Amino acid sequence: MDKIRVSIVIPVYNVEKYLEQCLKSVINQTLKELEIICVNDGSTDNSLSILEKYMKIDPRIKIISKKNDGLGAARNTGIDAAHGEYIGFVDSDDFVDKTMFEKLYNKGKSTGADVILSNLDLYFDNTGERKIYRDVELYHELEKKNGFKAEQHTKIVRSIAAWDRIYKLDFLKRNNLRNPEHVIYEDALFSYQTTILAEKLAVVNEPLYMYRKNTGVAITDKEIKNDKYKFDYLDNNRKIKQFLIDNNVYNVYFADFWLYHFTGAIWHQGNARNYSTFKKFFYGMREMLDDDVYAFINCQSNEVIVHYVNKLKNNNLMPFYINFGLKNKIKRSLHKIYERLFTL
Repeated sequence: MDKIRVSIVIPVYNVEKYLEQCLKSVINQTLKELEIICVNDGSTDNSLSILEKYMKIDPRIKIISKKNDGLGAARNTGIDAAHGEYIGFVDSDDFVDKTMFEKLYNKGKSTGADVILSNLDLYFDNTGERKIYRDVELYHELEKKNGFKAEQHTKIVRSIAAWDRIYKLDFLKRNNLRNPEHVIYEDALFSYQTTILAEKLAVVNEPLYMYRKNTGVAITDKEIKNDKYKFDYLDNNRKIKQFLIDNNVYNVYFADFWLYHFTGAIWHQGNARNYSTFKKFFYGMREMLDDDVYAFINCQSNEVIVHYVNKLKNNNLMPFYINFGLKNKIKRSLHKIYERLFTL
């Protein structure tokens, strides 16, 4: 086999319904110098059989089977096994444009960028509709540049994901960049770290990655029923804040970090199942805030975020909880805000 240009890591866990579409989109890439590392994360359905069938079809496919340990650990297993010049991740219920890795690879070679991002489409599974997701105007401007640093266009850190981009493998290994394990929202910290530590970023403003929506139980339903979503969200954002402080860039990304954080926090706060969860999340948020954050948010035009932050500042826990309990329309409003503002 020729030199491996890109290693593609596909974590696989009980996705027999979507796995073949994912695999076909990867093996049919116009860039042929690939290795395809499928990490079977303890699947109990027919996923492994599907992987074995496709491995017979395409010798570039390598299967690594391990006990179920979560998405972050599966991605890290792929990093350890990779031999490519670049590495990318594809979730096994998603799929990609056939030109994705060729276009990102070529952009990387022409710019020397450590991380090369594409735009993405939301793919609505029930209708087949596709909707471009990232900020098209921002990505259009960034695409024109022969690479850039995140601090020059700080809004790019809000494009949270591990998978709509490729990375120089050496860049990840030199900086010991790993996906957090055993947590939900595992890609948030990894996304901040890779975006900010990259010497150079580059963008291809085409929706090359298809992120599937409406697969099984909605994420919002899972969040309501499982408190781990809420508290992992808090913990991840504490770690992101500490990463920014440790790297002396907290002030640089202050506005983008807090606007991202509050947009998600309001959603989690509003969907607490009971008073105990509501209270724990409320005080978890209060612990992260200071006068600079309060002053910044009170200058924003988003009335919902301003209202929420002032409740935190004034420690209005019980009135705030009662207000949420009595007014379901607030939750509907929060849902609309979340869908409109919260980046993947």
